[in-house]
Amino acid sequence: MMTVLLAGLMLAQSQPPPPSLDEMLLAFADTDESGAVDSMAEIARVTCEHWQALQDQSIRIYGQPLWLTTGLDVVFPIGGGVSMSPALAEVAAQELARCVEAPERERLNAGRYDVARWVAAWRPADPLVWEHKVSRMLIIRYASPGQLLIDSNRDVQSIPCEVWQAVEAHYRESERSLATALGLENDSRWMGGRLGLSSSVRAAVHDRLRQCGVAD
Repeated sequence: MMTVLLAGLMLAQSQPPPPSLDEMLLAFADTDESGAVDSMAEIARVTCEHWQALQDQSIRIYGQPLWLTTGLDVVFPIGGGVSMSPALAEVAAQELARCVEAPERERLNAGRYDVARWVAAWRPADPLVWEHKVSRMLIIRYASPGQLLIDSNRDVQSIPCEVWQAVEAHYRESERSLATALGLENDSRWMGGRLGLSSSVRAAVHDRLRQCGVAD
């Protein structure tokens, strides 16, 4: 038994560490070996398959999506988390969204995700990752076409009670309510943007939560 354990330990130690995001990105696109992806020609070499591989590696290493690790969020593309020229951050963020998030959007719109079940089941280590993912799922599925936020009473009413209840259950795990998280109690500052909810629907959200039994 000891021999087997030692052999397994030696094998594990002999395995090379997983490539970093920098190493992968540079292997994909750094044609001039400058140590950074720093031209439109180089960013164009990063295919959708490459973006998906980077996304998978980010989740594998850091437990969070690539946009969060690298700052390549399509809404606020600040970059800085990977060896890439800051001037290319916006283009890179758009490509990441197109290649990784657009297919997910298609699946959502096709009804192939049960949003309530997904919200109830997914538990990443970082709560910011959970909120970002949930907000995007809610916007994709329930916001009016072309809108970046849920910003109408009709959109709010279209979100099923089981979705609100699943979100409530998530927040209850950290000993606070959904109403508290959104800033609906005691005239607190509106925090609904964390779930893709515009301040213009504050009253509508509160009414809907009452209808669904998750707010007073």
